[in-house]
Amino acid sequence: ADAHAKLSIFATRPAKYNRVGNFYQEMTATAVLVFGAEMLKLRAEYDANALAEGPYTRVMLLSFFIMAMILGLGGTTALAVNPPRGCGPRLAHFLLPIPGKGSTEWHYAWVPFFAPFAGAAIGAAVFLGIEALYSSGAEEL
Repeated sequence: ADAHAKLSIFATRPAKYNRVGNFYQEMTATAVLVFGAEMLKLRAEYDANALAEGPYTRVMLLSFFIMAMILGLGGTTALAVNPPRGCGPRLAHFLLPIPGKGSTEWHYAWVPFFAPFAGAAIGAAVFLGIEALYSSGAEEL
């Protein structure tokens, strides 16, 4: 149990190992993050009155969005949502001479590395599709 706790300090670990389910969860969370952040930015561009003016207000809204997303979607895998967050600390755990550190669990490391790339592509594609529909005049139909 102590070795697992030491790894949990460095790297994200799922509550239950189901690589397909964990991959889907990380991918979905990253897609929501990319799509939501882009929508907040787009809303500020199209409607200056929608958000209070000033960079701090936009940062605060994005921070609240990320907090809500982590609380809502981060329960099963601890939500890496970017490859350096998932693999950098795991590499440090592997390289550092920590007494009693145990396994680095490289068999799971591909999930927090590849899932954010897939999720970012999906989130960006959905955003670009919605933006294309909006700019094409489809809202008048």
